Amino acid sequence: METWAADIQFVIGQLAALENSGREAAPFVGRIDLRNIGTWGHSLGGRAAHRACLVDSRTKACLNADGGIPEEATLPAKPSMWIDVYHEPATDAQLAVHKITRKEWEKFHRAKLAATEQRLRACPGGCYRLTIKMLGIDHYSFTDSPVLDAESKEDLDKAVRSLQLIEGYTVAFFDKHLKHQATPLLDQPTTSAGITLEKYGKAP
Repeated sequence: METWAADIQFVIGQLAALENSGREAAPFVGRIDLRNIGTWGHSLGGRAAHRACLVDSRTKACLNADGGIPEEATLPAKPSMWIDVYHEPATDAQLAVHKITRKEWEKFHRAKLAATEQRLRACPGGCYRLTIKMLGIDHYSFTDSPVLDAESKEDLDKAVRSLQLIEGYTVAFFDKHLKHQATPLLDQPTTSAGITLEKYGKAP
């Protein structure tokens, strides 16, 4: 994660250098608000985004898209958000490979959930956790792979709806914490089936 976070920091530095270079023709010059930078990443990239937000003072908020909450990492003192899709419990065949009983797995899983909950409650910058448990939405729904791989209009429509749902919460989070705009999607109770939005710490 350190290397990937360093890559994010490098890109921010290069954009800042171009902004201050006076080169009007340079890409993105005058189009980026360097005072309000957010980091976003998917899967392991989500952990990198979290790490970059933790170590780089130029970042103001971060979103980790289905990258999990690292058990060993410090949580940032900045607004953060985790979006997770529901993952089915390990199958008996998977447990057998690792020589773990169902009872052992359930004990470990409960302990992990409790530890994660405790860490989120102590999140210094306030945070949101969005859990999505909807048919057809999985780890790859955060990418355009389901759209590109769709073999029917029905598959395409499902993939697009999944992306729109994820995009809606992503944009709402950054609008709230970078643009300081009202965001009903985050501020009002969630009524959609399969969507659970939890708020911790300073998250209003």
